[in-house]
Amino acid sequence: MSTRKFGRTALVAVLALSIVLSITGGTIAWFTDEVTSANNVIQSGNLDIELEYWNGSAYAKVNENTKLFKENTLWEPGYTEVAYLKVTNAGSLALQYQLNVNVADEILGKTKEGADIRLSDHLAFKVLESDTDLANTLNRESARNADAAENALKPYAGEFRSMEPGSAADYIALIVYMPETVGNEANHNGKDVPSVELGVNLYATQFTFEEDGFGNNQYDAAAALQVTTAAEAQAALDHAVSGTTIMLAPGVDYGTLYLRPVAGQANTVTDCDYLVYRNEMLRKVENLTIVGAPGATVDAIVTVAGYVKDSGSTGYVVDIQNLVIDSVEFTDAHTNAPHSYASPVFIDLSYINVNGLTVKNCKLIGNNNKMNFVYFYGSGNPSNSTFETAAKNITITGNTVDGIARLCELRQTENVTITNNTIKNTALHGMLLPVDGGTYSGNVTITGNTADGINERFVRMAGTGAANVVIKNNTITNYLGEDDDYIKVTDTTAAPVIENNTITYAHKVSGADEVKTILAKATDGDTIYLKAGTYDELSFTNPSGFKAKNLTIIGEENAVVEGLAINGWSADSNIVIDGLTIKNVTFTSGLLLSTKSMTNVTVEDCVFLNDACIHQNDKTEKLTNLVVKNCTFTGDMSGNTTAIMLENTENVTVTGCTFNHIDFNVLQAGILSGDILFDRNTVNGTGDRVFRFVNVANADITISNNTIVSKGDGDGELAKASNPISIKLVNNTWNGMSDAAVAAKLINITAK
Repeated sequence: MSTRKFGRTALVAVLALSIVLSITGGTIAWFTDEVTSANNVIQSGNLDIELEYWNGSAYAKVNENTKLFKENTLWEPGYTEVAYLKVTNAGSLALQYQLNVNVADEILGKTKEGADIRLSDHLAFKVLESDTDLANTLNRESARNADAAENALKPYAGEFRSMEPGSAADYIALIVYMPETVGNEANHNGKDVPSVELGVNLYATQFTFEEDGFGNNQYDAAAALQVTTAAEAQAALDHAVSGTTIMLAPGVDYGTLYLRPVAGQANTVTDCDYLVYRNEMLRKVENLTIVGAPGATVDAIVTVAGYVKDSGSTGYVVDIQNLVIDSVEFTDAHTNAPHSYASPVFIDLSYINVNGLTVKNCKLIGNNNKMNFVYFYGSGNPSNSTFETAAKNITITGNTVDGIARLCELRQTENVTITNNTIKNTALHGMLLPVDGGTYSGNVTITGNTADGINERFVRMAGTGAANVVIKNNTITNYLGEDDDYIKVTDTTAAPVIENNTITYAHKVSGADEVKTILAKATDGDTIYLKAGTYDELSFTNPSGFKAKNLTIIGEENAVVEGLAINGWSADSNIVIDGLTIKNVTFTSGLLLSTKSMTNVTVEDCVFLNDACIHQNDKTEKLTNLVVKNCTFTGDMSGNTTAIMLENTENVTVTGCTFNHIDFNVLQAGILSGDILFDRNTVNGTGDRVFRFVNVANADITISNNTIVSKGDGDGELAKASNPISIKLVNNTWNGMSDAAVAAKLINITAK
C-alpha cells in the first residue's frame, strides 16, 4: 500500500499581477496595469515558478511592461477578452499552485440619471485550466462558450495543481466578458467614471510526494497548507507537526488564532522527556511557519497555557521551538485581559518556553495606546509546574507598526535581534526591555530601525547584566519624549555599544510662553506641536545667535494663534532659519516673517481669519523660497489688509489657496525676483486689485489656472504694476472672462 501526501517541508512562492477595468467614453475598456517587479517576487529561493502570456504569436515572460489585454477596446454586451497564460515549474522542487482572483479596489461611477455604477456587477469571468495549450485550441467565441463556471467579480480560488520538476507546462485561460444582459445601467455620465481593479494571484508551495510501501501514512505529515477560513487555520495549528507551513489566503479575516495544547494528542510531558508531575500536559510547537497573504488579517496569534485552578493540579504548558510569523497583517482589536496591555503576539513566560521566535515583515496599523506588538509577560519557572520556561533567540525584523503603545515589550531573554522595523506614533516607547526576576544574556542587537513620533524613550532596557548590547544606526524623528536620554540601558556589567543613532525632536506645547521657550532652544529638524487652545501674541524677537534648520510648527485640532512674529533684523540678533514649515494652524492675527536670513519657508493647510495675513516686511534682507499652499484667507473687505504682503522675496509659490472677501490685495509685492507662481487658487472678492506689483523686473511671474471673482479697485482695475512688465497668463477666469478679455484691466501688465 502506498500513500501520496504533502511533504515534510514547505516553501512558499507568490506571483501576483494587477489587472484594471475601467469605463471610458460611454464604453467599457479592459486593460492591464503594468505588472511591476514588486508584484512578481518569488519569496523562497529554492522554489521557482514561471508565468508566461500569449502575445499573439508566442509565449513571453510576464515582466514590468507586460500588457495582457488590448488597450482602448470598445466593450459592449457580449464582448469577450481572453488572456492565455502558461505556468512552468522552472525549479528543482515539485510544487503545487493555485490561481486566486479577487476585486482589489473599486471606484463607483454614476449614470446620467445619477445612479451608482458598480462595475463589478456588470462583468463576469471564467477560468479554464488545462494540460494542453489553450491559445492554440480556443478562440474568443469557444472560450466564452467553454464549459466552465461563470464567476462574478468576487473572490475566486482555483483548485491546487501539482507540478513535478521538468514536467510539462500547465495552461490557463482567463476569460472576461460583459454578459448580454447588461444595459444602460453600465453607461456612465461622462464625468464619474467607474473602475475596478482585479487582483490575480498565483500561489505556489513546495509539493513533495513520496511513495511509502510500508503503510506508514505519518512519515510526511508536515505539509504546506493554504487555509481559507478561520476554522481551517485553527485546525491546521492544532494538528501542526514539525516543518509545517500554514499559508493564509487573500482577503480573509481570521480573527484570533491559538497555539494550544490539544486533549488526546501525543504531546504530553512524557513524550518530550520531562518529568510528569501534577498532571501536566505539554504542547510542543516546532519549526512552524505562518505566512500572511494580501488582504488577509489576523487579530492575534495567542499561545494558550496556564495553571487550571479548578482541575486539581493540571497545568498546560507550551514549548515553542522555532516559530516564524511572516508577512501577517494584524488588527488592533485583540485584548489580553486581565493583562494591562494587549498584544497580537503574546507570550506568558510563566507557562511558555520560547527558543526561536521570528516575527518578520508583519504590519499593525492601529489606534490602541494599550497594545504592544510583541509582548512577553512573567518571570519563567512557574511555581505550579516542573517545566522550566525561558525566552531565547528572539528576532523582530522588517515590521511596521503605527498607532499603538510599543513595538515590543520583552522580559529577560537570551539573544534578541530587533532590526529594520518602522515604528510610528507610539503612545509609549519604541521598545521596552525590562526584567522580572532575571537578566538578559547573549547578544542584544538593535540596529537599522526607524521611529517617528514616539512619546517615550526609543529604547529602555533594564536588567541588562552581562548581555552584549549593540544599539546603532537607528533613526529617530519627531521624538516627543520628555527624557533627553532617548536610549537608556541600565544594570549592566558590560558597557553597551550605542553609536551612530540620529534623532530630531518634537515638542507638544500648550501655552505661548512654552512655545517661546521651545523655539529659543530648537535644534535642527525639531517639530513643535501646538495643542488645542489659544496662543496669544507669539513674538519671537531678536534672540542672539539663533540658528535653526528644518523647523516645523504643526497645529493640532483647534489650535488658534493670535499672531506669530519671527523678527530678527537688528545687527546683533543674527537669526538664521533655513527651512521653516507651519502647518494646520488657525491664525486670527498675522504671521510676520522678517529676519536677516530666512530661506525655505512653507505655510501649508493653515487658516487665516479676521484679516490675518502673511507679512514679510524687511526691504533690506530678502526671504528666499516661500511656498503657501492649501491655505484659506478670510477677511471682511472693510479695511486695508493684504492677504500676502511681501517686501523683498525671491521665489514664491502660492497654490491651492482660497481667498474670501479680502480687504485689499490678495498679493502685494515690493521687490520680487526669481520664479513667482500663483496657480490653482480661488479668489472670492477683494476690496481692491487682486495683484499689486512694485519692483518685479527681475522676476519671472506666472499666473495660471485660477478662478477669480473681484470688482477690482474703484476704476475696476484687477491688477497693476508700477512699471510695465510681462507675465505669463494661462487659463485663468476673471469674473467669468478669459485672460485676453480682461487685458485692459491689467495695468502695465502684458501677457507673454
